[in-house]
Amino acid sequence: MVEFYRPYQVKYLRDDIIWVIANVLPLEAGEWPSEPAENCGGHKVNHSAPFETPGMIRAEIEYRLKLTKEDGETLVWEIQVGHTEDYRFLCPVAKKALNYICSGVKRRNQTYSEWLRDRKTKQVTNKLGNLVDITTSKCVIT
Repeated sequence: MVEFYRPYQVKYLRDDIIWVIANVLPLEAGEWPSEPAENCGGHKVNHSAPFETPGMIRAEIEYRLKLTKEDGETLVWEIQVGHTEDYRFLCPVAKKALNYICSGVKRRNQTYSEWLRDRKTKQVTNKLGNLVDITTSKCVIT
């Protein structure tokens, strides 16, 4: 996991979103954590106000979290209060919310409930009785 992201580096992937929830959401709107001294250098020219991009990223992630309702609240709680910043250690509900949220720069065209339903239909049982995700051909641990 990256220890610091500049606003332009956030691509709405798992690690990006976990970092933003842990480090940006607790701050006031429009603020961004200070860059560690050892990472300074090589700044990108920003053509907007210093608070504009952090505010847009924060608003987008908050909106996506709102779409996941209680599952998103669980995700935020586990990251901010439980200090769980590794995907592997999140509870299943928080993992589902995070997987829905991390769709890349564009939002999903499905509601969270539709997405959950589609995920369930993509799972089948193999000959040994193990649940298998047909999109990845991997066993699903339940």
